[in-house]
Amino acid sequence: MKKGAIIILILFLILGAGGGGAYYWYSQGIQKYTGVYLPGTIINGKDVAMTTPESVEQWLKNAAVESFYVTIREKDGKEETIDKKDIVSEIKLSMDPASILSEEDLKRWPLAIRETREYSIGAECVYDDELIRKAVDSLEALDPKKMVLPEDAYFAKTDNGYEIVPEVEGSLLNKDQVIAAVKAAIEDDTMETDLVANDCYVKPEITKDDPSFAPILAELEKVKNMTVTIDLVEATEVIDYSVIEPWLTWDGKTFSIDESQILPYTEELDKKYRTYQSQRNFVTHSGDTIVVGGGGGDTYGFWMDTARMAERIKNTLLTWEPQTIETAWKVNALTRNQDNGDIGGTYIEVSIKEQHLWLYKGYELVFDSDVVTGKYSEEKRRTPTGVFCILRKLRDYTMSGTYGSQFCHYFLNFDWTGCAIHDASWRGSFGGDIYLDSGSHGCVNMPPEKAKELFDLVWTAMPVIIY
Repeated sequence: MKKGAIIILILFLILGAGGGGAYYWYSQGIQKYTGVYLPGTIINGKDVAMTTPESVEQWLKNAAVESFYVTIREKDGKEETIDKKDIVSEIKLSMDPASILSEEDLKRWPLAIRETREYSIGAECVYDDELIRKAVDSLEALDPKKMVLPEDAYFAKTDNGYEIVPEVEGSLLNKDQVIAAVKAAIEDDTMETDLVANDCYVKPEITKDDPSFAPILAELEKVKNMTVTIDLVEATEVIDYSVIEPWLTWDGKTFSIDESQILPYTEELDKKYRTYQSQRNFVTHSGDTIVVGGGGGDTYGFWMDTARMAERIKNTLLTWEPQTIETAWKVNALTRNQDNGDIGGTYIEVSIKEQHLWLYKGYELVFDSDVVTGKYSEEKRRTPTGVFCILRKLRDYTMSGTYGSQFCHYFLNFDWTGCAIHDASWRGSFGGDIYLDSGSHGCVNMPPEKAKELFDLVWTAMPVIIY
């Protein structure tokens, strides 16, 4: 007979000898432990005495998912979790808790109090693909309103000039990649995944280091090194990248020049360097400094052809090679920044008051003569004053006007109305006060021999100052 059976038999004998009270106590125990685990029953380290198999089963299944999460690490140190219970469709136990109860001998309950019986029941979670997909869908990182789309790097004009605008990494996730990463974390039982490490983020296709930018940057470097030096006659202006940059346009393939942006530049240059029809100081033959010019009839000075100059600059820039170019002038002087400004030291000087003409070359007097200027008593016939230049140098020229026509041998035209310095063979004398009532129709009359001498000493564009 087995030891346990012997003990039970002895126990019954004792109970029988002890009367009905002991038997009642034993039967109550039978009743008490029916359908529940006996004392001393330990499942997965937990005392389950007086617990039903159904409760234990539920506890085991809850424990398999309770406080368990799949941890998802995202960009910028952010983390989210997926609750395990949200993605488990079934939990399979390695043993039916009811089978343990069936193994326990209820009749031995008094002895069970002094014994310990330990059991281990494993729990296997069955994950559902659709539940995983729904859980991933609910992640904040996959909220379309919060995801930032990636942007390719590109070349463009910015506040800092032309440059490569770096790519934007963004935070757009490939949902299928995220699902795959979560499943992998479940399968390898790590229960955590890194979306960056698992390449779940959609990346820009073009980065700032893309080789396609190399030829663009090379061309930009060429543009940045481009300089155009403008020769403004004893003055220069340099057009470098700081000037060029606002004129540039980029069509995605090459640089070009917006000509409309160049014209304002040449107009400003003209304002800066124009002396045409402007007042300037002039030192007369007597050493006096007077102000001459500034009238609308002046023909001498610097006056830029701004439209033609803009076209010239544009065409030069498009070569992207450093160059020096001449200024396109409508009217140009011979010098600048000398004692007489743009008049310099070579000029014809005519004083109406003194009725005399002087020719200077290099500030040295080389010729002078008495003259007769326009009739002063008639305002319309007065010789114009200002800063002029020899526009035409003609021999044997027939003049014409309200007075009819008149032939001369030496004609030095200095203004747009036709006024000129010329020989006047019909006059018997020059100088003095003849001009007051018997002056010319505006021209500067000279003795024929003096006119010939002057004619041979001068050239077109030479300044003529009349005051």
